[in-house]
Amino acid sequence: FSFLSRGVNFRNIIFYFNIIVLILISTFRAASVGTDTVVYQDMFASLDEGNVRGNEYGWFLIYRISSLFNDFRVLLFIVSSMTMFFVSKTILDLSKNIHLSLLLFVLFYFYFASFNISRQILAVSICLFSVKYILTNDWKHVQIPPIYCWIYSLQKVVFSLL
Repeated sequence: FSFLSRGVNFRNIIFYFNIIVLILISTFRAASVGTDTVVYQDMFASLDEGNVRGNEYGWFLIYRISSLFNDFRVLLFIVSSMTMFFVSKTILDLSKNIHLSLLLFVLFYFYFASFNISRQILAVSICLFSVKYILTNDWKHVQIPPIYCWIYSLQKVVFSLL
């Protein structure tokens, strides 16, 4: 029990454990879970043929990285990990009750929506990360996350214009 003397925060350990569980559930779901997952899987399979569609370069970079492992689950793991990183970082930075915030993220269907529209939820989580800059009036950093999310989903251009 020497870790007790070092001031380990058990709230954070439980929080990170829950984040890991959510990432694993998202990673090891069936391809039939989520309406767009089958489309993402077909796009992943078409990478071998050299077919690259669209102009969301960050999304296709994730495809390329996961194709190195030749496993669609790696793509799901990367996207889920990135989404949960930005969500958890925002919760840790802004919430007074991190467990309740994570529970609300799941119960209000945002987590399950990430099964259906992974690209868009990833982009929304990146934009959510910029809220802390808005609250602290750090206007020079407010636009960095939305600009970064443009490479994952062009639909978030509206958020950055606000």
